[in-house]
Amino acid sequence: MKPKFVRERRTSFRWRKTSNIGRWVSALSLGIVCCGILKPERCHGGDIDEEAMALILAANKIHKSDWERLKHVQAEGRLEFISADKTAFWVCRTSFEVSEGNLWMKIINETVEPPSSRDYQEVELVADGQTIAATNRSERIKPAGCETQICNDNVTGFQIRTGCHEIDPRKIIVPFFLRSDTVSGYTKRDVSVRFQQGNSGGTPREVEILDSDTVQRFVFSSDHSNRLTEYSLAVLNEDPTWVYRYTYDAKDDAVFPRSITVEIEDFAKHKGRHSCTLQVEKIVPKASGLPFNLSRLQICANSRVLDHRANAATAVRNSSPSVIDSVSAAPIDAQVVALPDRYQIPDRQPLRHEQKGWPWQLIAFNASVVIGVVAYLLTKRRRTP
Repeated sequence: MKPKFVRERRTSFRWRKTSNIGRWVSALSLGIVCCGILKPERCHGGDIDEEAMALILAANKIHKSDWERLKHVQAEGRLEFISADKTAFWVCRTSFEVSEGNLWMKIINETVEPPSSRDYQEVELVADGQTIAATNRSERIKPAGCETQICNDNVTGFQIRTGCHEIDPRKIIVPFFLRSDTVSGYTKRDVSVRFQQGNSGGTPREVEILDSDTVQRFVFSSDHSNRLTEYSLAVLNEDPTWVYRYTYDAKDDAVFPRSITVEIEDFAKHKGRHSCTLQVEKIVPKASGLPFNLSRLQICANSRVLDHRANAATAVRNSSPSVIDSVSAAPIDAQVVALPDRYQIPDRQPLRHEQKGWPWQLIAFNASVVIGVVAYLLTKRRRTP
């Protein structure tokens, strides 16, 4: 059934602060910390199921081998979003390339309801693990038609630039909950583990981990070597606030992700969960060799470069293909620093002496005209019987 849209209500895709946000962030952080390689000795003081732990370890091993194959990958597909209150919906084409911690991604809008719910027709971004540079294109950006925005390469920066919540291919093309790099800084804590296995072949296998007041639920597919097909994080006795779903294709004796769905609680309006799905239509397990910096972007000449980072020395710079080409191998941050200040462009021609002062002369002239008209009207009114 096609969702019914209400145009007079607009949904924001950006993170909003609420009174409960600290609670959910704490729960999420706890979930991510606990979702790495959960060895039996790390789970103590609870009901430890050795078979459940073995399943998690096996899933971690298979996904780690997936990451070795797919950490240099190119892909094409579609992004589909629907807001929690069903008032906003969009579909777009997407292409991306991942290489270790680097990302290049392009998003082109196809269907947007309501039309005002997406700011740009196209977003192209690169990220190198430290900085994100996103070039936004729209007919409303005058006069260049595009502008480039710089952010820190983190969850918030990625979400603001794309509106896609957690659809960051570097993290979800292979489920990051079961990768070994998620346990850095792990400290032992009391957890309880429950295991549920189907009685027939092909039945999903489930593991629940209870820690304090949070519940993590893992569902593994026996059809795809126990790869993760669903993960959810919830506060005890409440609906999940984060849900991740994965489907896979087996081709040429290798398994590739086919779709990834992320559902996140609408923290602002509490209307349910926003849903964003990445449908992977084509995937090539190799990188192009192109740089992951500003040299990769098609930035409009003389467009603005807006630096949103707190430590930015200059908030607004001017795009300059020649400057970018001169440091084509540098990281994004170094390329941004090399760009000229937007309002102190070295080759900007100063005003001729005879042109200076005209704005003030025009203001004085207009003020004189207004004062004369007002004085005339007041005099005329007094004379009228």
